[in-house]
Amino acid sequence: MKMNIRQVGLIAAPLLIAGLAFFYPQEPVKSKAPELKPIENIFAPAVGPLALEEEHPFYYGVDNRFKGVPLHRLQAAVSLEDFLGDGYTFQVASYQSVKLYEATDGILSKEFYPSANNILSQGQKDFFAQASYGTDFNFDIRFLENKNGYEEPIADRVTPYLTVVPAIETYYKPGQDELIRYLRENNKALTMGLKEQDLEAARIRFTISTQGTVEDVKVIRASGLPSVDLNLINLIQNLPGEWEPARNVKGEKVAQPLTLFFGNRGC
Repeated sequence: MKMNIRQVGLIAAPLLIAGLAFFYPQEPVKSKAPELKPIENIFAPAVGPLALEEEHPFYYGVDNRFKGVPLHRLQAAVSLEDFLGDGYTFQVASYQSVKLYEATDGILSKEFYPSANNILSQGQKDFFAQASYGTDFNFDIRFLENKNGYEEPIADRVTPYLTVVPAIETYYKPGQDELIRYLRENNKALTMGLKEQDLEAARIRFTISTQGTVEDVKVIRASGLPSVDLNLINLIQNLPGEWEPARNVKGEKVAQPLTLFFGNRGC
């Protein structure tokens, strides 16, 4: 059966929204310990701190790779609504397929864990039971949705990318603004005169240990200028100021991976 232009648009729009969520980090790491509260607006793309000065038009952000979901919530979940919310499901007429993928450095695994509908399968529960902090994953959810003005349900799809985080996340004690200012100012000499398109959207991953120290710094996606990447690694490793370690649901200190996003604001 052929789809008309309106139907194609309805299918494409959620993909565009999900795509934006893939490329941009969500809310920046807070300067104080966040309270435990339900996650809201999980599909909305986020924009972290931007350096939009004319002489230095590059993006800087430090956050989880994708939208964070606490591990204890995932391990206690029975349905998608337990961590995605029910905002997108109230018009679902029927599910066509639900697949869970691990997303390593943004690349989906070939193996996936399916379920028949919004109720998690045993394979999906096992995946969350074995997940660690910093694990990135994706749900590819395809369904028929009731739309006002249409007699028949319309095919739709959402593909949220998410990251497993502790109950209380790590944070930089001097504050997120100070962190971004330090990175921007100490990287300016190498990027002065460059245009936004001269650098790729780079990713540098690092871990804040249970002692609040920076460990395991590595480039996940290069900027295109090795000198810039090496400088950013050095800046992260020698960051002044202290980090407050993350804590699990029991209040115990745990290590948490983070990602430094840098470069242009493209893909």
